[in-house]
Amino acid sequence: MAVSGVPGGTGIAVADSVRGLLEVLEWGERDGSGCEVAVVLPRHARTREQVWCTARLARTEGVPVGLYGSTLALAPRLAGAGRVVVGASCSRALRLLVATVGARDVVEARGPGHGWVRRRFGPPEVLSGTDLVGAPGVPVDETAALAHRLNAERYFAHPRESGQRLRRLAERAGVDVVRPEAALETELLLGPVASRLVTLRPEPGLASLLAGTGVDVVDAAASQDGLLRLLRG
Repeated sequence: MAVSGVPGGTGIAVADSVRGLLEVLEWGERDGSGCEVAVVLPRHARTREQVWCTARLARTEGVPVGLYGSTLALAPRLAGAGRVVVGASCSRALRLLVATVGARDVVEARGPGHGWVRRRFGPPEVLSGTDLVGAPGVPVDETAALAHRLNAERYFAHPRESGQRLRRLAERAGVDVVRPEAALETELLLGPVASRLVTLRPEPGLASLLAGTGVDVVDAAASQDGLLRLLRG
């Protein structure tokens, strides 16, 4: 597929995570080149499922997305590419592969905005109350205490949180656990979502993602004592 600015060449955008996939989709929205997207599937099962679902959503919007079982499996597809666009959060292994293929133009997909997802999904239905965006590193007891203090009703789980941990959390915190099928960003935009969203992991883009929807995003992970301040009220 021809890419603007690369005469006679072909272009491909690559990623190996849900976040990286969204980065290259956003780049394509801004750049307007419409290049093909290739994603190396993560090994972690739940994260891999999120990539599958997000790729399926992208395909329904007309974006050609190919899925590859490993970095080495992607190598033949990159051979001879005129431009390779790399998601800013892609792994070192994928960056090393891109460096070896000899593309004439390597572009990193980064920058603000959530134009691609906001134009296609949402705005969400906004409910009263509080939702939590979970982090696997925060102890269950601390998360449960915060959920009770904030009267939180739902907990958006991180893909690397185990089923056992989430069952304990649901029992102790009294929250409904939501495991996003696709990227968290699409889950939140599709809704419903509470009017206050407290994130326990660094998610600096959520405020801009939900801007204008009536959702107040509180970043409890913005500083080391952010969670403690919320617990103390």
